[in-house]
Order: sequence, then structure tokens, then C-alpha cells
Amino acid sequence: MRTRTAAPVWALAASVVRWYEEPSLLRRFGAEYEAYRASVPAWVPRTRPWAPEG
Repeated sequence: MRTRTAAPVWALAASVVRWYEEPSLLRRFGAEYEAYRASVPAWVPRTRPWAPEG
């Protein structure tokens, strides 16, 4: 029963992030957020924390 509930909840969360939060962050931070997005793949954990160049 929990598996059937988890998939739609995950899909809803992913949708909110993709279509609301990401454009909002892009408007707020511009090029800095673009650089972050290019360096950090979505939904894939990194072994080391991201650090901006410079």
C-alpha cells in the first residue's frame, strides 16, 4: 500500500520543483543559479558538495 502512495507523492514533489521552484530561483538569482544548475544534476546526489568557481 505504501509503495502505491509513494510514487504519486514523489511525482507531485518533482513537478512542483520543476515547474514552480526552478523558474522562481532562476528569476531571483539569474546567472548564478544557471551556473549551479549546470554543475549539479537534478535528483542525482553528489559525492562532494558543490562550490562555485572563483
